[in-house]
This record gives sequence, C-alpha cells and structure tokens, in this order.
Amino acid sequence: MAPPLELSRRRFLTGAAALAGTAFLASCAGLPGGTSARTLQFWHLLSGADGVTMSGLIDGVNAAQSDYRVRPTVLAWGEPYYTKLAMAAAGGRAPDVSIMHASRVVGYAPGGLLDTWDTARLAELGVDSSTFTEAIWRKGFIGDDLYSVALDAHPFILMYNTDICDAAGVLDSDGKLRPVTSPEEFLEMARAVAGASESHGLSYGYLGDGAQMWRLFYTLYTQHGLEM
Repeated sequence: MAPPLELSRRRFLTGAAALAGTAFLASCAGLPGGTSARTLQFWHLLSGADGVTMSGLIDGVNAAQSDYRVRPTVLAWGEPYYTKLAMAAAGGRAPDVSIMHASRVVGYAPGGLLDTWDTARLAELGVDSSTFTEAIWRKGFIGDDLYSVALDAHPFILMYNTDICDAAGVLDSDGKLRPVTSPEEFLEMARAVAGASESHGLSYGYLGDGAQMWRLFYTLYTQHGLEM
C-alpha cells in the first residue's frame, strides 16, 4: 500500500524488526523506462523457506498496485549483512527498507541510521499496538519513538502429553498443567511425568544450535528482572 504524496518515503516505513522487521533508510528512484512508479530498494537476509515466503509477499505487493515497485536484494545472514547495512546507511547509500533483528535496533537508531515509524499513518493502515502482543510492540520503541515493527517472533512454548500428564497427576480439573510457582515445583512435576512415562519427563528444543541455547538463557535470565 503506497503512502500519500505528502508522506515521505522515509516516514512511511522506518525501523527494524523484533525479532525481524523492516526499515526505510534511503531515497527512492523512478523505474527505468520513464515510468512514474517509484522503486523501493529492499535488503533482507532471508533464504530457504522464509526467503520463498518473502518473495511471494513482494510479488503480491508489486502486482497489487502501480505506485511503486519493491526490488529486493538478499545478502548473507549475520555480520556481513549488518556491516554492509551500517556502512551503506552511514554513507548515504542505504536501501529504502531493510530487515534486521530487534536486538540490533538499539545500536542503529541512536546514530541516526534509522528513521522512526509514522505511527499515525500505520494506524490508518491497520497496524498499531492491537496488532501485536504488548511485549513485541513495545520492543520496537526507543524512548517514545517507534523504530521497529516486527515481522515475526520466536517464542518458546511448552507442549505436553495429556495422557501421560494425567497419569502423573499433574493436570488440573480442566485437563491443563497445574500452575508452577518455583523451579523446585517444576522439577517435581517433571519427575512425576518421567515416572508415568517410564522415560524422559522433560526435553528441550528442536534445534541444538547455540542460538537456541542463548535464547533460552536470555529468557530465563530476564525473567529475574535483570538486564544484559
């Protein structure tokens, strides 16, 4: 959806994601051939299945209107991407919109490498705090300014076998896990489940990489009210 003429491109979409979002960083240029449509340069680091999904979204946006065209560039994930993004922004040659992890926003925004979102315009387009959980929406703010609008998030969820947990006596009257108020109580519950299953009472994760371990540690650490 294109912004009105009185709204600059930099004000229409600005920021970086939570977990991943988009940021407008530079000026738009017209398309070759003398068309009036503007080109939005879009950098992202999505490959694999998420890259296919993003390509489909971009194709849909380009096909839905003729005011502008989104032109994506896919770069290598990690430090090479963020180094190029910072250097391009500092040198005045940044893409119009880009994706970054929310943890990076606090390093980019104070240096003037990102603009703020126009929250009033976003609300007109149906994007506001009601669209997200409170924690994800607030993650995009630095002070009173919104720099980041999340494309996705990576929550940890707890799944349990209701038959085994029922046999272990750890379900409430609604068939859900009883509330746990301490680590000791959680371990006691896991031991009861292990006894009922005659095997493991608790397992973690679907990926054994360092990023998953870090996310879990960071989650538990900050639940104590601590900050990194």
